[in-house]
Amino acid sequence: MGKRAAEKIADSLAMLLEGYNELKENLKEELSVVSEDEDEEIEDQDVDAAMVTEVKAAIETALESEDYSPELLGSAIAVMTEALEEIDPTVFESSEDEDEKEEETDEYDDEDDEDIDYEEDDDDLEEYEEEDE
Repeated sequence: MGKRAAEKIADSLAMLLEGYNELKENLKEELSVVSEDEDEEIEDQDVDAAMVTEVKAAIETALESEDYSPELLGSAIAVMTEALEEIDPTVFESSEDEDEKEEETDEYDDEDDEDIDYEEDDDDLEEYEEEDE
């Protein structure tokens, strides 16, 4: 019985990924047609935002029509995330690394400002001026 359930999940994941790729391509095409009319360049952020809107609508439809709870979907996503990390431990590193780099940069900027002693710089300048005289 477990094998049948695992096969259903594998088939469903394949369908999900196929639908995801198809939706992404369709949105890119739609947005590029709009951008040609407005002489604007389509950006990945625009596609990502449209994807979120479409996927949210699909999730809401599935949850309502099949009477599933958001908690059940969240649990399934958490299990899939853990399984994917076991398959490829670096799968989520790129976005996490960018977030960490931004935090480090922010911390560095704050620390850098605190280390400046403007009074000491003024004293050095006065000593330099006195030596020239």
